[in-house]
Amino acid sequence: MITPPSVHLTVGSFHIRAFATRTPNCRIPSTQPGNSFCSTNSIYSTDEYYVVWLLKQSRRGSVTFEEARRLALVRLRDDGR
Repeated sequence: MITPPSVHLTVGSFHIRAFATRTPNCRIPSTQPGNSFCSTNSIYSTDEYYVVWLLKQSRRGSVTFEEARRLALVRLRDDGR
């Protein structure tokens, strides 16, 4: 089995993140420390996915926020076999 690469690129205000995960709707890896919202023990799926996210940071006044768009979602493995 080939392990998919984790990618974290930044170009200006844009970030591209790509990683394997069991929580494909979360834009940060479930294994990242401090990420309690998207835990590795997903109750929704035991499948593993490779996701690619495009993130853009913007400011409105004094508030910084991040827009996210998922560019790709590929199922890697079905643990239910």
